[in-house]
Amino acid sequence: MRSTWNLPFGLLLPVFCFLTIPTPARSAPTDLPSASSFYVSNLPDLHQDQEHPLHIYSGHISSDPEASQLPSTTVSAHLFFVLIKARRTADKERILFWFNASCSSFDGLMMETGPFRVDGQGGLKTVEGGWEEYTNMVFVDQPAGTGYSYTSTNRFVHELSSAADQVVEFMHNFYQIFPEYQQMDTYLGGESYAGQYIPYIGDAVLSSNLGVNLKGLAIGNGWIDARHQYPAYLDYSVKHGLIEENSDVYKQIQEETNDCLAELDQITGPVPIQNSKCEGLVTSVAMSHGTVIDGQEMCMNVYDVRLYDTVGACGMNWPPDLPAVTKYLGRNDVVRAFHANAKSESWVECNGRVGRELRNRESPSSITILPKLIERVPVMLFAGDQDFICNYVGIESLISDIEWAGERGLGLVETKSWSVDGMPAGTWVESRGLTYVKIFNSSHMVPFDLPIVAQDMIMRFMGVNFSSIVDGSARIPSKVGDEEKPMPIVMEGETDGDAAIPVPAGKTPQQDKAMWEGSAALVLVLIALAIGLFLFFRRRRKTGDLSIGTREEGIPLRQNIGGRDIDEHEENGKYKGKGRTLESEEIFDVGEGSDEESVYHDRDNERRKQDRCSPNLLECVKNLFDVKAETHDTQQLLRNGTFDLKRMSRVLASQRVFLFVNESMVKKYKEDLTEEIEPQILELIERTKKGMKALERKHHTMHTKADHVHATKASAHRGVESRMEARRLRILTGQRQDLERELQALHDELDTLEMGYDVSL
Repeated sequence: MRSTWNLPFGLLLPVFCFLTIPTPARSAPTDLPSASSFYVSNLPDLHQDQEHPLHIYSGHISSDPEASQLPSTTVSAHLFFVLIKARRTADKERILFWFNASCSSFDGLMMETGPFRVDGQGGLKTVEGGWEEYTNMVFVDQPAGTGYSYTSTNRFVHELSSAADQVVEFMHNFYQIFPEYQQMDTYLGGESYAGQYIPYIGDAVLSSNLGVNLKGLAIGNGWIDARHQYPAYLDYSVKHGLIEENSDVYKQIQEETNDCLAELDQITGPVPIQNSKCEGLVTSVAMSHGTVIDGQEMCMNVYDVRLYDTVGACGMNWPPDLPAVTKYLGRNDVVRAFHANAKSESWVECNGRVGRELRNRESPSSITILPKLIERVPVMLFAGDQDFICNYVGIESLISDIEWAGERGLGLVETKSWSVDGMPAGTWVESRGLTYVKIFNSSHMVPFDLPIVAQDMIMRFMGVNFSSIVDGSARIPSKVGDEEKPMPIVMEGETDGDAAIPVPAGKTPQQDKAMWEGSAALVLVLIALAIGLFLFFRRRRKTGDLSIGTREEGIPLRQNIGGRDIDEHEENGKYKGKGRTLESEEIFDVGEGSDEESVYHDRDNERRKQDRCSPNLLECVKNLFDVKAETHDTQQLLRNGTFDLKRMSRVLASQRVFLFVNESMVKKYKEDLTEEIEPQILELIERTKKGMKALERKHHTMHTKADHVHATKASAHRGVESRMEARRLRILTGQRQDLERELQALHDELDTLEMGYDVSL
C-alpha cells in the first residue's frame, strides 16, 4: 500500500503453451528446501469454502545474488513469499508475482488481490474477486527487510537495480523449488512505488537467463515520473473541486509547484524519482481541504479524497483493516503457520530503515526504462480516480509525453467505456502494447474498493478466454465498448457448474467437429502413453529389488509417526520421508507377491489398500508420478539436513555463532557511534567538572562559616542559623559525592565501551 521514503510527510506510497525450459547458465543451489516444506497445511482461524479450498505455500527463499561468495556467518537476503494456487480452471495456467514495493505484500494479500480478509473477530474470511481464483499468485515481500523478509542491516539495498537483482535471484530459486511454474505465462503486478520497482524488475527478468515467458506488467496508481506527477497535484485538485481556481490557496500552491519544477530543472544527474522541495505540495493540498469532525481537526485522506483522517496522518491510518491485519500477523501461531520464524522482528507493514537505505543515487526514474519496456512486453497502467497521491491526471500526463514504437502518447485510438455487471466501471484504451485503464469510484487501492472490477480488469489484460470458464466470478458479465464478455453455453438440463461446454463465439460447425476430433486423438495418444508406462514399470518390477542407492536415501526422518511406537522392522523398512506407508516396489502391485512381501501385506492392511494402485490405468499413472515427486522431496530434505548439519558444525566449532558482522562493519558502527555520542559525553563531563568546581567553592565557604561558628560559640547551644548552615553543608557534601560517583560511572562506561570495541575488532 505505502512505502517509506521521503514522499510528502514521509508519505508511504502504498505502495507470467508448451515451451522447452532453457537450462540456466548456473547450477541449482544445493541448499534449497523442497516444495513440500513450504506447504501451509492450516492457517489459523481461516474460514474457507471446502469445495474450493486454498492451497498455500509460504516461507523464505535465498535471494542474495552474492550469497555463494559470503562467509557462512553472514545473514544474506531471504525474501518471503506466499504462493496461492489458482482455485479454478481458466483456459490455461498463469502466474502473477505481486509487489507492494517496500511495504509488505501482505497489503495485497489480505486487503486487495488475495482470497481472504480479516473478519473483525481475530480471524480470516474468504472473499470473491481475488486474483488467485483463476491465476496462481505469488506475493513477495521485497526488498529484503520488508515485511517477513530479512537480511543483515549492512546488506540493505541502496539502488533499484540491486533490488531488481534480488527479485531475479528469488525467482531463479523459486523455479528450482517449483519448476512446474516456469513454463507458465508470467506477469508482474503491483501498485504505488511499484511504479519504480516493476519496470526495473521487468527489465532485469528480460535480461536474465531465467527462461520465463514474461507476458505482461500491471502497475496500479504507480509513482513513475516526478516531472509530470508533482504538477498534477494542483491540476487534480482543481478538476475535483478540492481547490477553487484563482483562489488564494490556488495561487499559493501554484507558486509551490513552480518552485518544485524549477528545482527539478536544476538537477543534472539521473532523472529524479522524487524531490524534497516538491513533497510539501501534498501536505499543502491535504491541509487546505481539511475540516473539523467531533472537535477533532481533520485533513484530506491523500489515498482516497472522499475520506478524512487526523491531522498529521492524512491517510496513514487507512485502510481500516490495517490494525487487524497487523495484529493477526503478529500472532505466534500465524508466524509458525506461514513458516516465517526465521525473522526475529515482528511483522510491520512498512520498514522505515529499508526505505531510508534505498537512496537511489545512481538509479534514474523508471520513466527512462518504461518506453523500451512497452516495446518488449505488454504493460497496463491502471488508476483509481479517487486517489490523490498517485492520481490519474499525472499518469495520463506522463503517458502523453513518452515516446515508444515510433509515436508519442496513445495517438488517435478510441477510449472505450467499460462496465461490469451492468454498472459503469471506468474507461479502457489500448495502443501499441500499452493499456491504460481508469477505474471509477476507486481509491489508491483499486482491488480493496472494487474486487470484482479489478479481477475483470486483470483477466482482460491477460487475454483470458472467458468462454472456457464455466464457474466463479468470471461469469459476471462485463463489456468494453461494444465487445461483451463471451459466456459459456450451458446444455439443456445441466447446472452452470456441472457440464457446461464452452463454445467460443463465432466457431463454425466444421471447426467444432475438428476440435472434438483433435481432442479424441489426444486422448488416444495419452492412453497409448499410459499403457507403455504400465508395461515398462511392470517389467521393471519383475527385475528385482531396489538399488543400494535408493535404500541409502530412505533413512527415516522421524522416529515416531502418528504418536505410536515403531518396531525395528518398521523403522528400517517403512515410514520413509513424510511418514507414508508406501514401498517403492508396491506402486503397481501387479501379479503374485513373494513370501517376503506378505509380511508387509499382513501389516497395516488398511493403509496398504489405500496406497494400492487404482484399477483405472490413467489414475495409476498419476499416482506413480505423485509418488515419484514425493520421493524426490524426501531425498531433497535429507540432502538439506546433511548440508545444514555440516555447516552448523563448522559454525559451532569456530565459536562464532552470534557474530554476524565483519571487521569493516564494526569499524563503521564504531565511527558512527563515536561521532554521535562522543560530543554529548564530552559536554556532560565538562558540565560535571564545572558543577564540581562550584560545589568545591560552596564547600569551602561552608567550612569557613562552620569554623567561624565553632570559634565564636564553643557552647553546645548553637543558634538556629548555625544549625541551618551546618545542615546545608551536609547536603552539599552529599551532592558532591553523588556527582563524583556519577562521573566515575561515566568513566567506567566509556572504558567498557572501548574494551567492547577492541574485543569485537
